[in-house]
Amino acid sequence: MVGKSIYNLRLPSIEYLCYFFIQLFYCAIVLLIFGLLLSLIVSDIKALMPVGMTIMFILFMVIGVFVQYSSLPKIIRTISSYIPVKYLANDFYYIWIGQAKWNMPFFKCNTIWLIFLCLICYIIYRRKNNVTKIFN
Repeated sequence: MVGKSIYNLRLPSIEYLCYFFIQLFYCAIVLLIFGLLLSLIVSDIKALMPVGMTIMFILFMVIGVFVQYSSLPKIIRTISSYIPVKYLANDFYYIWIGQAKWNMPFFKCNTIWLIFLCLICYIIYRRKNNVTKIFN
């Protein structure tokens, strides 16, 4: 109600809404695996939350949450093009308004992150299990 009255927002068609949510969930999977990686690296729960909040704040600065994305320096925009959340915060708007169905740069970036993070999580998990087996 507020979005419609103040910002003239409306829901997209069912087709574009599905495209939007498919890509949103795909991004969420990578973010969850990144959280898993953080929990594998930082074992102290009291330290994990500040580390996660610091990373989140830095990501917000790089992807243009605090300022308009186009006003960021070119080097920051170049760096942010390698971060999947940038597409979620800036480019998924075109899916929402019905101008695009798929964001291929997002898919490429997110898939690379997914493979990389899964590989790193697997390696760290295996090493932690081997270390505990030696001492038990």
